[in-house]
Amino acid sequence: MYVRHHEAGASLIIVVLGTLLVLALVIAMTSTVTLRTTRTSADNQAALGAQYASEAALARARSIMAIHARHLQSLTIKKGTTHQALMAQLGSLCNTGPLTLPENITMLPADGQDLCRISPIQENDNARLGFFVSNSVNTGAMTNSQWVEYWKTMLRGHRSVLLTEEQTSHTYSFGSSVRTVSEVTGGIVPDSIRVYPTGALRIMMQVTPITATTRVLAGNREIARKRYVEGTTNSIYTELSQPPFSQYQYFVNRRLTPSGSRLVFWDQDRFEGRVHANGTGGVDAPLFYATTSTGGPRFQGKYTSTANLEWSTSTPAKAPESQMFQGGAAFGVDRITLPGNANNQRLAAAGLATNQQPRPACLNAADPITMCLRQTFTTATSLPDGVYASRPGESTFAGGIYVKGNVADLKVTRSDNLQTIAITQGTTTTMFRQVNATKWEVYRGSTLVSTLNNSFNGMLFVDGQVGTANPKGTGGLRGDGTSAGDLAGQTQLTVAASSDIFIKDNLTYADSPSSPEAKNVLGVYSEAGNIKVNGPENQDLIVDATLMAAAPGKGFGTVDFQTSRGSPQPKVRIMGGIIEEQSQGVGTTSRLVPVYRTERVCVRENANGSCREYRNYQVLDRYEEQAGAGYSRDFRWDARFNNRGFAPPFFPTQQNYEISSSEGLGKALVRPGGFKAEASP
Repeated sequence: MYVRHHEAGASLIIVVLGTLLVLALVIAMTSTVTLRTTRTSADNQAALGAQYASEAALARARSIMAIHARHLQSLTIKKGTTHQALMAQLGSLCNTGPLTLPENITMLPADGQDLCRISPIQENDNARLGFFVSNSVNTGAMTNSQWVEYWKTMLRGHRSVLLTEEQTSHTYSFGSSVRTVSEVTGGIVPDSIRVYPTGALRIMMQVTPITATTRVLAGNREIARKRYVEGTTNSIYTELSQPPFSQYQYFVNRRLTPSGSRLVFWDQDRFEGRVHANGTGGVDAPLFYATTSTGGPRFQGKYTSTANLEWSTSTPAKAPESQMFQGGAAFGVDRITLPGNANNQRLAAAGLATNQQPRPACLNAADPITMCLRQTFTTATSLPDGVYASRPGESTFAGGIYVKGNVADLKVTRSDNLQTIAITQGTTTTMFRQVNATKWEVYRGSTLVSTLNNSFNGMLFVDGQVGTANPKGTGGLRGDGTSAGDLAGQTQLTVAASSDIFIKDNLTYADSPSSPEAKNVLGVYSEAGNIKVNGPENQDLIVDATLMAAAPGKGFGTVDFQTSRGSPQPKVRIMGGIIEEQSQGVGTTSRLVPVYRTERVCVRENANGSCREYRNYQVLDRYEEQAGAGYSRDFRWDARFNNRGFAPPFFPTQQNYEISSSEGLGKALVRPGGFKAEASP
């Protein structure tokens, strides 16, 4: 076969070129795959770096929020700060003038009422932050201007930048250096200022979610991003109040017996709640006594005292402080002054308050309390003895119940979880019977005399004495005498009197205070007298309440506490607290008494050894335990009073303002875990 050489050469060239083209395509494809693999690996590395950086920034932001929480929890109103000064500071926060309290503050709903809304904090709003700056402690690490900036940053909420970080690294994967930029935003947004029927004020705040965003940049090109959002919006508050004395399980001004002898805390004393003692060391402050080094009293709540720890000179041993004061202790603290009168409670019974705005004109009278009570409950020129609840011609509670004159019997009972209060003066009994949450029927004897169509504010004030010392078990403040609870589940009541209050029988809650849902609460307060118990003979007495007697020489005790009430000695159980100016006798402890027998003894014998003269002698035979007189004590703490927002209505408060934070504030601000990640672009 004939083949032309030039054609064969051309074919060979084509084959070679085709082979080279295939090789080039293979090399190109391999390079592309390699480049893509390299870039994918670099992208993954960048995304992983963004994730680590974002998580680290989030953890550091939590630390910042923990510092915020500590500063909010450590806010303290300086001693002597006036109500007017606080209202001016709060008004500035709302960007208004000084705030004023509403009329009839005692009749506000339980969940309060807004006084003002707080607009967002702006960059030039330094003056609005006076409340936080003035009532916090700058440890000196910051200048004053830095301290203002710190609070401004904290309170700017979702616009607040908690943290910014930037790192630069060098890599050849993207042909330039890589920057990792992290920013964490979030914080606290002040929302409003609310006032409550007790007069407490709360700065309501929202905690916004914390968002951590990390971007990885090669030049100006974003190559990876990670965003973490932690938590949800939470509500917190800071409360300003004059704390109620009900926060104490035991408060004593002078730890003395009625005769003036000093009293001890000893082995059998156990306190679960807070205890405070005024008094002067060596004079009337408490003494401590321990039978052994493992003995002594136990204070599970915080113990505070104006005096130093002082042991009785007769104590057999001394116990370690850490063993006795398990809830912590502070000695040499400021004296806490007891109230000098019950005028706030009188006014509350009339639906009035001294700090309400506009100020009631009757408070400017020469005898303001008398004038306010008379103008509220009658059109006459004087207010005669009797039971009052409404203004003349009106069918609503003015506030609470006001009684002028002594009360022979005050019985608190319930039916179908609705409250009944029966007040006896002389031969007339006035009964308030609750029909529903906002309706009460008022009876005189068996006759319906009026219907009140609004809520009772919980204040019952007696300008006189409640009950008499005797007889036992009747004629005083009491329940129905059965094992059933006397205060209905929703009842919150304070019984106050200008003179002595005698508790004559069990007075208990329908809902146990150990239940987290329990709302029923009772306060008993004597302005100028004692609170004394005198229940039925040979019977334990149970009182669910916090009791307060504030006048000099007055306190809580038992009628005839040195007289036996039967064997075995009955107990008085107080579920709540006792606040007293001077201790009163509750009872005496049991003791061993000697029992003797008569023995006839020969004192002279005859010569023959027979007895010629006998004489009778008393010889110790044995010891018998003699029951103590009065009541033995069984004092228990109602832990609901640990929450300062929980107290009997209009229960006496301390003079100075204090700040407390919402429960769980720290957890609301610092929320480890529970975050979600958003995908990288």
